[in-house]
Amino acid sequence: MLKALGVEGLSWLTRLINVAWKSETVPKEWQTGVVVPLFKKGDQRVCANYRGITLLSLPGKVYSKVLDRIEEEQCGFRPGRGTTDQLFTLARILEGAWEYAYPVYMCFVDLEKAYDRVPRELLWEVLREYGVRGSRLRAIQSLYSQSESCIRVLGSKWDPFPVRVGLRQGCA
Repeated sequence: MLKALGVEGLSWLTRLINVAWKSETVPKEWQTGVVVPLFKKGDQRVCANYRGITLLSLPGKVYSKVLDRIEEEQCGFRPGRGTTDQLFTLARILEGAWEYAYPVYMCFVDLEKAYDRVPRELLWEVLREYGVRGSRLRAIQSLYSQSESCIRVLGSKWDPFPVRVGLRQGCA
């Protein structure tokens, strides 16, 4: 999609992202998601057999990628990395602990719909603890300050509603 913009379009997008960064605000459109139902399996007449997927604006997604900085240890949501990499790392840690007779304590948690339930104030605090401050933190917060979604089913869109909790999936 970005390739289709050409040099002029990419130049325009770069200027737009620079304005957003300097002003520490983003256009409302970058904060608005369109939720469409995605059928999983089973009876198509049962709502529980669908999950919502939120479509986000392209400029907003590009902006969030500019802000994104994933640590080397993070494997989730990174191409070419995943559960196998984490299991390999865990095995190396356990081998080292066993060799030196160190106790190891582990806790594995799989939170259902975790992205949808993250309290944003807690997120801001955790980001501060990780050293994300100032302009970078305000830039990330700007993607959430007035976030809203609308539902689209069979080509019809409903009125937007505010979204005050949770994270935008596929976004910073």
